[in-house]
Amino acid sequence: VIVQAQRQSRHSQLDQESELDLKQHIAQKLLALKTRRYQPGRAPHSWAHEIDSCAICLDQFQKNQCLRVLPCLHEFHRDCVDPWLLLQQTCPLCKHNVLGNRC
Repeated sequence: VIVQAQRQSRHSQLDQESELDLKQHIAQKLLALKTRRYQPGRAPHSWAHEIDSCAICLDQFQKNQCLRVLPCLHEFHRDCVDPWLLLQQTCPLCKHNVLGNRC
């Protein structure tokens, strides 16, 4: 029984360490994603009309707020989308895998 408990403890510790390594890896990839300061009336992409609210919190973007620009070109408040990406790694709108991690 004691040996089994020690094995489970070691496996649990290894699982926690690998989960921490994965979260650190995701956090590093997250930092590499683009950000921009919101400027009303300035759509960053010529083909898109500017969406002026965050689809996560539903608040309007305010001048000079930091937005996270995902590879799919959807934009969110950085403080709203970063916690989501740490857990999901996909765009909240289109489900594009923004960090390139496989399930």
